[in-house]
Amino acid sequence: MKRLPALDVAVAAAVTAVLVLLTLAQPATATTAVDAPVWVRCLVAAGVGLPLALRRRHPVGVYCVVLAVSLLSLFVNTAKDSFLAAAFVLYTVALERPGHRWTLFTGLAAVGAAGVLGVSGSATPYWWMNGPGLIPFGWAVMVCGWIAGRAGRERRAYAVRAAEEHAARAVAEERMHIARELHDVVAHSMGVIAVQAGIANYVRAGGGGDARLGEALQVIEATSRGALAEIRRLLEVLRAEDGPDGVPKTGLSALPGLVERAAAAGVTVRTRIDLDRPLPEGVELAVYRIVQEALTNVVKHAGPVACRVDVEASGHELRVEIVDDGPPCSGAPAGEPGHGLRGMRERVMMYGGELAADPCPGGGFAVRARIPL
Repeated sequence: MKRLPALDVAVAAAVTAVLVLLTLAQPATATTAVDAPVWVRCLVAAGVGLPLALRRRHPVGVYCVVLAVSLLSLFVNTAKDSFLAAAFVLYTVALERPGHRWTLFTGLAAVGAAGVLGVSGSATPYWWMNGPGLIPFGWAVMVCGWIAGRAGRERRAYAVRAAEEHAARAVAEERMHIARELHDVVAHSMGVIAVQAGIANYVRAGGGGDARLGEALQVIEATSRGALAEIRRLLEVLRAEDGPDGVPKTGLSALPGLVERAAAAGVTVRTRIDLDRPLPEGVELAVYRIVQEALTNVVKHAGPVACRVDVEASGHELRVEIVDDGPPCSGAPAGEPGHGLRGMRERVMMYGGELAADPCPGGGFAVRARIPL
């Protein structure tokens, strides 16, 4: 059996104690009350307060009991709560049981009937406890209890909708993140493969350079195998039964592999990494993908040139620079920025940073990113 909420038990005990004490303090008889023994009057008072302990488990049933006993208390010489306890349970009904509007109308009708009949167990100095005075006060507390319950239910529903929308946005963002990862993997690997395939065709057409031909084919094989393995890992994340719960992490430790593949395509890369603190995994992944995309553009659009990659973290800022010394307007696709540059900019903006990708004045192309730490 489930335990009752401590708050409900405390409220029920407090209301019962107050009503019983007030009942015992009242005169034994009254002009308009049924002359009932003390134990009956105390039992009626307890019937108003004690059921409140069950209001969360059986709100409709407790409401009917409390409302009926509250009406009964008007006919005997017992302390009256002017339907405050019934309004309190009505709040729970409106909060937990949508569609039970009849409970509100039943309460309003009961209060109205009690006021019209002018029943009042004992004379009190308060107008809202006697005869017709019960009507405006009783109706007010009933309506306030119902409105408060409805407002609480709307807040709960809004919180549930907000949580569902947040979860849906999180899943959509994670899938978009995975889509960017797939683009970066495919674009980089296919760029290297295309360059090496071109070299292989050129060497084959020239009829010589078996060593260079074999080298190019080895690079193509290694790059394609690596791309397939990484794509397979990403697809496993997408196919997970519980949804995407994370993208395989790649960080600065994998930069030498990028440098080797770029070198195989004829690009001489000099790297410098100077960090004064460990970087978060997400930031490391963003740096890796930025360098990967930038080197891919150098391989595809600048050809066999020299390139430097600087990653420096000092103070509260991380700076990443990829600069090549190719011909003017090299190192990036011509025309409108493609998915690669857009993806780099999105990664940097996700951490509140800035990215610039522009031709250098003396030739070549530079990609510079700044990420706050």
